[in-house]
Amino acid sequence: AKTVDTFAYAMESNPTYYSHGAYDYTNVSYSNTAGAAGTGDAITGDDPYHYVKYIEGIYVGYRFYETAAADGYIDYDTTVQYPFGYGLSYTDFEETLDSVTFDGKTVTANVTVKNTGNTAGKDVVELYYNAPYTEGGIEKSEVVLGGFAKTSELAPNATEKVIIQLAAEDMASYDYTGVKANGGAYVLEAGDYGIRLKSDSHNVIAEEIITVDSDVIYDDSNDGKRESDLITATNLFDDVSNGEGIVYVSRSDWAGTMPKASLPTTEEASDEIVAALTDTTVDIEDTTAADWSTKKNGLKLTDMADVDYDDAKWEDLLDQIPKDEMKALIESGGWQTVAMKSIDKAQYVECDGPNGINNLMAGMFSGINGNMYTNQAMLASTWNSELAYEKGLVYGDEAKVYGIAGIYGPAANIHRSPFSGRNYEYYSEDGYLSGIMAGNEMVGIKEAGTYCYFKHFAVNDQETNRDHGGLLTWLNEQAMREIYLKGFEVAIKMGGATGIMSSFNRVGTTPTAESKPLLQTVLRDEWGFKGAVITDCVMACTTEDINRATLAGNDFQLSYGLLNSLSDELVNSVSGQQAMRQATKNILYMIANSDAPELYKPHMYTIEKILICVLVVLLALFATYYCRRFIKMKKWKNGEPLQ
Repeated sequence: AKTVDTFAYAMESNPTYYSHGAYDYTNVSYSNTAGAAGTGDAITGDDPYHYVKYIEGIYVGYRFYETAAADGYIDYDTTVQYPFGYGLSYTDFEETLDSVTFDGKTVTANVTVKNTGNTAGKDVVELYYNAPYTEGGIEKSEVVLGGFAKTSELAPNATEKVIIQLAAEDMASYDYTGVKANGGAYVLEAGDYGIRLKSDSHNVIAEEIITVDSDVIYDDSNDGKRESDLITATNLFDDVSNGEGIVYVSRSDWAGTMPKASLPTTEEASDEIVAALTDTTVDIEDTTAADWSTKKNGLKLTDMADVDYDDAKWEDLLDQIPKDEMKALIESGGWQTVAMKSIDKAQYVECDGPNGINNLMAGMFSGINGNMYTNQAMLASTWNSELAYEKGLVYGDEAKVYGIAGIYGPAANIHRSPFSGRNYEYYSEDGYLSGIMAGNEMVGIKEAGTYCYFKHFAVNDQETNRDHGGLLTWLNEQAMREIYLKGFEVAIKMGGATGIMSSFNRVGTTPTAESKPLLQTVLRDEWGFKGAVITDCVMACTTEDINRATLAGNDFQLSYGLLNSLSDELVNSVSGQQAMRQATKNILYMIANSDAPELYKPHMYTIEKILICVLVVLLALFATYYCRRFIKMKKWKNGEPLQ
């Protein structure tokens, strides 16, 4: 096993220590009432809006410690106890970097691993790269994990040849400030790149140098998009990068940009922020009355298995579905997808994850007691992508046995800070490691015939203040793309995800569930994701407006339709109809590409069962309250102490 985070002697050495936790705006507040969003009411009330500033930029985890040490800003040995990628074994290994070749597009490293100890064991081969950095230019980490591999079990004196390949475009840095590309682009700068075989993020075993002769700028004005993207990546979040005037940590001025004390816990929001937070308008482009007449094309959901996403047959299926069924599907996605008589679709059950189906909702409404698997941080510590795939297969198979069609997980947010509330549910401080492990796990789940929702998309890296009004998250686009979106990008491009769960928080002032740049441009247009996006639980969070979310590409609500309802204005408009048809297609595409239509066992969640359970809980609470009140009154009358 290897560490998936950097372990420092003192957390105060990390820049995130000074900007993690609870921060409030003093001049704008919201109503902490379930269902407030989506009703058209002004989002103002008694609770202040919260925010967090990712002042560290790209210098998260080992990227900070390795870079600050290389620049002489910190003493590594007295600051870091265990590096990222560090681990012990019951035996010893010798790694040799046999060769590194570069054909202009792909770096290929050939490594020989020998077990030099007396016990059989497996080794992890870690390959990092060092990119050329110019002071004041695009921010660069001293080292970045570029690839890794786990060997098979090697007997004493046995050897194994390992090949790790790294695409040159994956070594490009995102230039959001326009150093080399106005409007933003990935840039592979000219110069020498160190390809380093390391035992962990700090200790070098061997290094070879490759040279990029001239800048490669991945935009339409220069060298075109990256091969792994469908469209060119350009700046989409300037308002988030610059909206708060944050001074980001920079290696060009460690002393001047590294925080010396925690940020103030309150501040006054700008007029622009206040206006954005209190704006409840819904931009419906075409309010012409929609024609909701249906056709009888004789299709069932089971006819759509393996039908290409762009096949016109999907339009024929959608033509059969009446408005009310689409509306119910979008509004009522909590732990299920509703039955749809028009296409012979049953109600399919979904379950919270990511570590097993034995959870509150599954157990309360079905009696299911499934296996609990190891958490994501522990799984990632194996650095074994094959094991992640096998876990996915087993988990997906078990879900099918219980009649679970979809799983809410796995999750790939970043261990931004040791104090983040769900680090156990996320893989690592590194996006690439997170993406490889998550991607393999999801491929396994998908191959088992179960679909899953990859969560929480995105920059949902702390639990403090993230619910209800939604935590305003401020960070620059380089950090967003290279750190916080990286795990999602890597995993989605592997093809295992047909579901995504948006997050409680906001990107800048925009709820992630309402962010068209995030859910449409990045997720679908750039990365090629095909499938459905569901919100996080709206019973705990009223961040998004269901109408704006549906128009932005957030397909349905994790709710039972009790809190958020599509407005008549949207439902009856042409643009609203188009958005609802698209959302319905995305959801049905996800389901059709699973075994749910064939293997589903009808049972469990109905609204009636849920309401009965809620009623029982409320009655129990009331009974407890009045019993305690009666006992206290009796003591008071008898002159006894109340405590």
